[in-house]
Amino acid sequence: MGIHQRGKSKSIKDLLVKIARREYLEISEGDTTPFSIYASAWLERKKAILARSTYGDYRSIWKKYVLPYFGNMPLCRVTRLDVGEFLGNLPDISAKRKNNILVPLKCLFNDASRSEAIDEPPTENIRRLKEIKPFIDPFSFQEMKLLLEHVDPHYGKFIRNRSRKDGGRFLEGLKEAEASANGKDGSSAGR
Repeated sequence: MGIHQRGKSKSIKDLLVKIARREYLEISEGDTTPFSIYASAWLERKKAILARSTYGDYRSIWKKYVLPYFGNMPLCRVTRLDVGEFLGNLPDISAKRKNNILVPLKCLFNDASRSEAIDEPPTENIRRLKEIKPFIDPFSFQEMKLLLEHVDPHYGKFIRNRSRKDGGRFLEGLKEAEASANGKDGSSAGR
């Protein structure tokens, strides 16, 4: 392949990248709303329908990760490549947290696509990352018995189930709040 052909091939690749990013086409681009403006407005619209904790988490995600990365980039110019780079540039956090960051981002782009602010969501074919489940190492039966034999009687009722002296709370896997709500702590709650 001659020098002329290599140069032509490279310029075609460059042009294709620019077309994907909608850059330098010298045609009217339509809406060039900055990502940060659209994202902030989207989050405010969602405030009324999201749970307070979900809204707080989304707002935190926006401030800490999403807005610093995408900032004033026009919403219509964000590509799958940009989203992939964003995920790759996230700090050393778990796959679960990265997936949680991706949730509102996907919702935003889906909303932008439905409202025709963009042609198609750049997050459309981005899959969730594989999450590694934590290893759970519960007490053995012998450890449960040993703990129950040595626990102060005052606190024993919070561990034992009234009907079983063998550590019913351990075997049921109930947390304190769950047991209290179900009336399984020896009190009259829930009865």
